[in-house]
Amino acid sequence: MLVHQWKQPLTSMMLGMSIIRMKMNSLKLSKKDAEFFDDQFTKVDQMLEDQNQLISDLRNFFHPEKTKEPFNLADSIEGALSILSGVIDKNTIQITQQVNSNIQIIGFERELKHVFINLIKNSAEELIESNISQPKISIFTSIDSENITIKVQDNGNGIADDILPTIFEAYVSSKGLNGTGLGLYMSKLVIVEHFSGLIKVRNCTAINPCKDSAITGACFTIQIPSSNIHLN
Repeated sequence: MLVHQWKQPLTSMMLGMSIIRMKMNSLKLSKKDAEFFDDQFTKVDQMLEDQNQLISDLRNFFHPEKTKEPFNLADSIEGALSILSGVIDKNTIQITQQVNSNIQIIGFERELKHVFINLIKNSAEELIESNISQPKISIFTSIDSENITIKVQDNGNGIADDILPTIFEAYVSSKGLNGTGLGLYMSKLVIVEHFSGLIKVRNCTAINPCKDSAITGACFTIQIPSSNIHLN
């Protein structure tokens, strides 16, 4: 019920913004004014869309698919990259993958895909905000007798030291006023509650590099128990 109550006013605001945009387009504005308003509308649209996605994530968490089903891990990662292809291509972000294409997991595929979307989107936004000249995001998977491990790393400036210990707590955001502080919180809930796993993050530096890559930046690691593997 609470999610529905959030969704209704958000839908009204999105509709209202569409009406205002249509009205503005009918006015005779200077090129400078038209560009200004278009930029502002785009920012508001993005904020509303982010809130809409957050509400969808909450709804999916509390009302997941009825049964766990097997799915391909690589396909889930590729699905997340496909959804974010617009921002990735627009900003010429290089994606490097070392992903085992044979790992099958039993669980809620849609939820795990949302986790990947959150992590990759966070990395992309950090790279864009920091104006990294050759932005890169690397994705690795590995498997052993205990865990399936997925790592998402970027070559940005990392996460501020004062935020790092609490980054997965509700309403903590590395984006300041531009973030809700719930994306990583929800990601942790999904991994811990629905996959019995763990998620952690650290900053990789030249002095303290990550195992899988020489690039420096934030590195998110997900570990899912191997008991979640689907055997054909």
